[in-house]
Amino acid sequence: MSQVDMDRTENDRTKRRFTEYARMQMAGVAFLSHQQQGALVKEGLSDFNLSFEECLGCITAAVEGLEIMLSSEIERLVRRHLKEHARGGRLSKRQFNKGAKLYRELSRAGVTAPEARKRIKSMMIAEAILPKRGGVLFIPLPLSRRWYNKV
Repeated sequence: MSQVDMDRTENDRTKRRFTEYARMQMAGVAFLSHQQQGALVKEGLSDFNLSFEECLGCITAAVEGLEIMLSSEIERLVRRHLKEHARGGRLSKRQFNKGAKLYRELSRAGVTAPEARKRIKSMMIAEAILPKRGGVLFIPLPLSRRWYNKV
């Protein structure tokens, strides 16, 4: 066996060990947050001597095996929901609440309802989506965005 083949098999063994380590760290977790993913990448870089891309690949393999979603994937799906339902760059309270519900469902209730609403609000700010004014139209009071400011 040549030196290149031995290095390749050693690297494959290391990747398998790191993937199993990542699975063990994720046991009982509803979803993998950015902080948890960053900590796993740091451990893969320092303890297992893997490259950044190899660490991410192993983490992705571990997540797929356990059917856990990454928070970045959850946010990507929720952002798409927000963009699709923002009419004229504005999002209604109903769609805001549906987005928060979607976030909680995708995270398998790993995030509380108030936390999901805060994350949706921060996504709206990042995407420059404004809240739609809410209220009853036949009352002569101005419509407000109080529902959004309470989040």
